[in-house]
Amino acid sequence: MASNSGCTKSANYVPLYVMLQLGVVTRENQFPYKEKLEKQLKELKAAGVDGVMVDVWWGIIEAKGPKQYDWSSYRKLFRLVQKCGLKVQAIMSFHQCGGNIGDVVDIPIPDWVLAIGEEHPDIFYTDRSGTRNREYLSLGVDNLPLFGCQNAVQMHSDNMKSFSENKSDILDSRTIVDIKDNLHHIGHRTAVQMYSDYMKSFRKNMSDFLEAGTIVDIEVGLGPAGELRYPSYPQSQGWVFPGIGEFQCYDKHLRLDFKVAATKAGHPEWDLPDDAGTYNDTPEKTGFFRSNGTYQTEKGKFFLTWYSNKLIYHGDQILEEANKAFLGCKVKLAAKVSGIHWWYMDESHACELTSGYYNLTGRDGYRPIARMLSRHYGTLNFTCLEMRDSEQPPEAKSGPQELVQQVSSGGWKEHIDVAGENALPRYDRAAYDQILLNARPNGVNKCGPPKPKMAGVTYLRLSEELLEERKFSVFKEFVKKMHADKDYSPWVTHVAPLHKSKPKIPIDEILEATKPIKPFPWNEETDMSVGSTDHHCKDVTMHPQHVIMSTQSQESPLRVFLLGFRLLSIGEVALSMDSEVNNSILPCQPVTREPYKFMCRIL
Repeated sequence: MASNSGCTKSANYVPLYVMLQLGVVTRENQFPYKEKLEKQLKELKAAGVDGVMVDVWWGIIEAKGPKQYDWSSYRKLFRLVQKCGLKVQAIMSFHQCGGNIGDVVDIPIPDWVLAIGEEHPDIFYTDRSGTRNREYLSLGVDNLPLFGCQNAVQMHSDNMKSFSENKSDILDSRTIVDIKDNLHHIGHRTAVQMYSDYMKSFRKNMSDFLEAGTIVDIEVGLGPAGELRYPSYPQSQGWVFPGIGEFQCYDKHLRLDFKVAATKAGHPEWDLPDDAGTYNDTPEKTGFFRSNGTYQTEKGKFFLTWYSNKLIYHGDQILEEANKAFLGCKVKLAAKVSGIHWWYMDESHACELTSGYYNLTGRDGYRPIARMLSRHYGTLNFTCLEMRDSEQPPEAKSGPQELVQQVSSGGWKEHIDVAGENALPRYDRAAYDQILLNARPNGVNKCGPPKPKMAGVTYLRLSEELLEERKFSVFKEFVKKMHADKDYSPWVTHVAPLHKSKPKIPIDEILEATKPIKPFPWNEETDMSVGSTDHHCKDVTMHPQHVIMSTQSQESPLRVFLLGFRLLSIGEVALSMDSEVNNSILPCQPVTREPYKFMCRIL
């Protein structure tokens, strides 16, 4: 409906979704907290939230065996969400839950897949020391028929028996070979076929929710944490922020792939990197990432191109299967890209490179991903929207603001939708304001939709803490500002039927997008602030035994809200506190060896 000025009412409206708890459906495929969740969903609905995002775990749905899908608990969940008047963003979560930042439950990939890994360990990503990562299957097995499908074999066993007992002269030898080939593929699926079958089963079993418009987004998990990347910085293997991580391409399948590629390029002597350090190194401690290091040589550039291209091929192939599975449904496909902001300001961009994002000052590592997504009408979902450079420890050389600007601009330049999430739980006004700025970098346009505007934002995540009265009051204001002070509008999340993927884009054309572009301009602050106008920043020092808050104000008591801090022993942590203090010392667990400064804001 048009306004008096001729502008659409929802032009500046950005839909706001809330991520549900990781274990809302348990590992045992139970939905035990229906009454509690219903109360929470109704609170979200009353606050104007558009919908929820939920992980649909492969390790739960196909736990009993190949192609033995059980969607019953998720149907109950979606029915409840629908009853509460909310939309659903469903993540096809082909990864493990557990072992990374924020993972509070343990949901592995299916046991029968892990059992195959016991016999064939190279189905998993592997670092240079030979350590396997069981979070997600290596892209090296995307097209290898290694995964059994017992039910399909049983389904055809009677036909095989009949065939063997009643051979017919009209069946020539070529026909028999064809039948054997078909049964081989029925009996053993590739990883891509497994993902495809899973998504087709989802569509079949959730067709009523798809047709009703309850499910509006399908985010396809493409790696660890559901992100299109390699598992280069796993906490389960000792990684600590801000370590550079390690390359994950030392399984036999990727080793062979690289050797073939290097030989074809005329360099059979080249091998995978052996000088890239270990998980918690800094760039300058390695031969690969240091200034004038291997990454800047012909050999290093060849490796990084191969490594990042494999990731793009992987995403492209699985998204094509997703497009086939959901063709004609009123949903948007999406892929998530990780916000690796540490070492972004270092010339090497080391952790981005180990994760598969070949991003340097003179080379854009993200726009090629956006170009690949464009052929599937996909949305690029990016993280760390809440972070500011000033909140990061200087030794990490972080640049979350510049990173968000680069990635978002790349998506918009490729004419695709861009969406985003916060990386860590935050409840403070400063974080909300930063998310609002990134959602509408140039603010509200009173005469139509702003050119750069996110298609949606997902808040991480629903919890008892979020729903505490004081925090939820601020959150509701955040929702209102995401909607540009407009009332909730169900029409904003209306989605057209999904079109068939466009023809494959040649790799040379995809790599043309590595040419750096000037990003869209960003305002300094959002014009739809959740915060108050009287903000004063103070220093806070983190000591082993205490948090000491020093202020210059004589007001007593003071209400202090911590914006966030870094704990060197466990990586990135966001702490929220809303307490009455009077230049006091608050007890805290001893977690660092050195005093550590961070910022707080007086409200």
